[in-house]
Amino acid sequence: MKKTILASALLIAIGSHGTSQADEIGISAEVSGMTKYVFRGYKLTNHFHVQGSIEADYQGFYAGFWGTTDQEVGSETNLYLGYGFDVSDSIALDIGVLQYRFDGIDEDYLEYHLGIDFGFAGITFYYDEFDNIYIEATTEFALNDQWSIGLHAGWEDSDESLYDLGISLNFAITDTLTASAFATKKESGDRAVFFGLTASF
Repeated sequence: MKKTILASALLIAIGSHGTSQADEIGISAEVSGMTKYVFRGYKLTNHFHVQGSIEADYQGFYAGFWGTTDQEVGSETNLYLGYGFDVSDSIALDIGVLQYRFDGIDEDYLEYHLGIDFGFAGITFYYDEFDNIYIEATTEFALNDQWSIGLHAGWEDSDESLYDLGISLNFAITDTLTASAFATKKESGDRAVFFGLTASF
């Protein structure tokens, strides 16, 4: 899923798949240490945990696994697949499905998404099997070769209609290691400031 930079689902780059149409199967992985787990503005834990993902892609198709070692309700593992493709030189689309799986509670469910990547920013529409809707807009811009800032705005229509906002400051220590600081706000009152370190392979 590439929960890159803004892992913890603050800024999910799910709509940025698919401009690659390579003839070989690509394999990528990430491991992140996070001081909190925040999902779409909701603060799920207040302590350190590890997140990890592995993904395979081929000619725009991709499938992967994402998991976290710690939640108040037990561990979470997500399975997903999708297809990303260019519709023009500046616009790419991404469609896919994700299964949320939780250890300890019987609330596994599916969520579908359509992502539009404009290059400078992206917007993704999510719809799950409980008829919940979530829409997010994301962008990231470089300050120099090592520093970048990510911005996120989301809106959900579920039991309530709520917005959430997020910002990240990211420092590329190496080509494969990034340190990040995050701040998030949910309309319902959740606020979080947390930190992470992500290794990409």
